[in-house]
Amino acid sequence: IVLDLAMPEMTGTETFKRLNQMGSEIPVVVASGFLVDAQQFEVETGGRPYQIFSKPYQLSELVDKISEIRESSVAMAS
Repeated sequence: IVLDLAMPEMTGTETFKRLNQMGSEIPVVVASGFLVDAQQFEVETGGRPYQIFSKPYQLSELVDKISEIRESSVAMAS
């Protein structure tokens, strides 16, 4: 999941927190136009995303991170 923190109706932080509470194993990459402190984010949500990207970010960075996550998931499944 690529999760933006600024969303209507439910914030990305709340969405991430709910995913954690559900025990979701889906990797989450957080994107934000604001500075995000990883340690504070973990305190607020109870978990740590695979990566936090500050906007604007390079598409190549996002593609590389998603590829890394996919390769890691395939290796763990083997």
